[in-house]
Order: sequence, then structure tokens, then C-alpha cells
Amino acid sequence: PIQTSSTQSVLDYLKNDNDARNNWFPNNTTLYPKTVSEGAGQVRAISRLALNATIKTGEISKLYKTIDNLFLKDDDDTKQALRVVVVSSAAGGTGSGIAMTVGMLVRQYLHKNYREKSAIVRGFLLLPGVMDTVIPTEVERESLRRNGFATIKEINAFMIKASGFCGVRKDLERYKDLYIEVPTTSGATEKLENLPFDFCFLLDRVAQSEESMQTLEQYKEFAAQSLYEQ
Repeated sequence: PIQTSSTQSVLDYLKNDNDARNNWFPNNTTLYPKTVSEGAGQVRAISRLALNATIKTGEISKLYKTIDNLFLKDDDDTKQALRVVVVSSAAGGTGSGIAMTVGMLVRQYLHKNYREKSAIVRGFLLLPGVMDTVIPTEVERESLRRNGFATIKEINAFMIKASGFCGVRKDLERYKDLYIEVPTTSGATEKLENLPFDFCFLLDRVAQSEESMQTLEQYKEFAAQSLYEQ
């Protein structure tokens, strides 16, 4: 496990992240005193801010060391492609703010350190409708749906860019220069513009058969079946 949050406030994080402070973090003073360890509170930018700090401090290296362990030589000569699964909610702030970036970071690391092009990265995202039965007010449900829309819109844009569709249709050319910047432990920045997921599964409360899934076991069964089919 890697904890991306700390007991520092959002303002403390921003003091050490010029890119976030100057370019993309919302100019909202009510967010500044918030302690990040309390959670992102449906603000996706807070989660990304915390991930940046996790990368800068080198804590992300735990993830990379785990990947390294998968490539250790052993007595088995058989080869098979690495499978990576990123599981997240697309409704709140914590997971939806970094799920796509994590998928891109893993793929970038594999390519740079192992020239691994056969790895398959899958994303499993729980859509906001899953929360409808436990979220009490319509205002909160609408907030979750905004997060879900923004998350899927971003993932879709990067998948269009990295899949090479920009040169096929003129209306998609706006995605051709798309990238995000992440920090490094050296203080420099790194551009990410690769494919986030090879497959992205969107799990909602209502199944394709128009039946409503009410229990956790139903979600597990659906997710397991999706993995099996792939």
C-alpha cells in the first residue's frame, strides 16, 4: 500500500507545487485549510495534488519496486504479458482524480525500464449511479455525476490521442497535442501522453439487461465475468 495523503493542508501542498498553484488547481480559498488525509471530498484536483507529492518524495517507488519484482529472473522460461488492473470509483475525488494518471505512469515505467509493449492495462471504474442508494440528497448525487463525467471525458480524450484516431477524423485533431505533466524526484517534470488503458470497463448500478444490481456480490460477479471474457 502507498498512502498518497498526509496531515498537511492543501495550502501546504500548494506551496511546494508551483505547477498546480499556477496552472490547474482551483483558485478556491475554502479548500486551502482542508487536511488532505481527510480525503479529497469529491475534489479531484486535491487527489492529483497529493499524487504529485507522492511522486516527488519518492513514495511512488514502492509501486515501481513491485513491478521490478515481477520481472526477476527465475527457473521458469515461460513468458507471458503483464496484466495490470486499475480499480477505482469515478464518483468521488480520490480515485477519479488519479486513476488515469496511475495507468499512464505504470505503462511509462514498463516501457522505459523493460521495453515492455505487450502489457495490458485495464481500468475498472464504478460510475456514480452505483452510489444512488446510499447518497441521501440530489445535490450530492449531481456532484458525483459531475466527477464521473469529468473523469470519463479525460480518459476518453487520452485514449483517442494515444490510439491514433486524431489523424483519422478532423474533429479529433484537438487531442493530438494532449499531455499531462507529472513531477519527478529530481525536481524536473515529465510528460505523459501514452495510452491510459487498453480496455476501460464502466460499472453502473443498472446492468445491460436493465436489471438493477443491489449487492456487492453482484458487482464482483460482473467484474469477474468481464475479466474472463477479455
